[in-house]
Amino acid sequence: MSASSGDIWLAPSVKWLANRPFRGSWRILAFAAKYSRRLQNWPCEISSETTLTVDLMDSGSCPMLAAHGIPHEVGLRKVLERFLKPEGCFWDVGANFGYYAGLFSEPAYQQRRILAFEPNPKLVQRLTHALGGRSQVEVVPCALGAADGHADLSVPNAGSGLGSLRTMAGDAVKVRVRSVDSLLQEGRPAPDVMKIDVEGWEAAVLDGFSRKSELKPVIHFEHIEWAANEAGSSFVRMKTILDGWRLYRVEDDGGLRATGLDKPRTMNDLIAVHPDSEGAAIAEALVRDYR
Repeated sequence: MSASSGDIWLAPSVKWLANRPFRGSWRILAFAAKYSRRLQNWPCEISSETTLTVDLMDSGSCPMLAAHGIPHEVGLRKVLERFLKPEGCFWDVGANFGYYAGLFSEPAYQQRRILAFEPNPKLVQRLTHALGGRSQVEVVPCALGAADGHADLSVPNAGSGLGSLRTMAGDAVKVRVRSVDSLLQEGRPAPDVMKIDVEGWEAAVLDGFSRKSELKPVIHFEHIEWAANEAGSSFVRMKTILDGWRLYRVEDDGGLRATGLDKPRTMNDLIAVHPDSEGAAIAEALVRDYR
């Protein structure tokens, strides 16, 4: 974590709070950030090559991100890295502050293509500032859905990183919605790996991707039970959309499990792999290694 010389006390304080598991430690950071522009634009060095700017008012992932310590993000990153080739194409749907788009587009991966989809105008600015200088990255300022159009993005008061197209308390921002099908028709490169983190809107994204079984990308989606049920992306519905695909649960240490999916946890990182894809053998190897 980097900070200017005038932040001698601030940087260690943020790091200390962000790493503390006691109840309310992240809320303290979020409360302090309401009154500090510095904390609303906090530099977070996620690797030696990539520094993002996060808003610590977001009481969800940002305080943990600032300390590089979100277990499920670390595990998911390890799994996605196994599937994504050095010359592959990665679609980051719901790119947020750019954690995955940043890591997977570092200078060692100049031949990769990264499409970072983010509808929130504030986050688009942060993404463009952090990653706009990387030629392999395209920041696409839109949401993905079943069809092209416009929709209201709800941005809760807890922070700009938690926006969703489902109705929530907070400000509403009119945003553009595109389907995967229309983007491919325009000539965008097809994804080899998709990460979908859209706060319950996952089913709509896949509804707009009619060629998924033809192109066979590895698809990650975050499944938060209550948010998914509200937005029509229940686990049963997702299994129907991905009928014939193999589903795996990502563990915090980077393993994959193929069991226990009929009773998913309240929050899951799930990987969908087509059985006829190159990713199928990699997934089975990850399952074997985890046993």
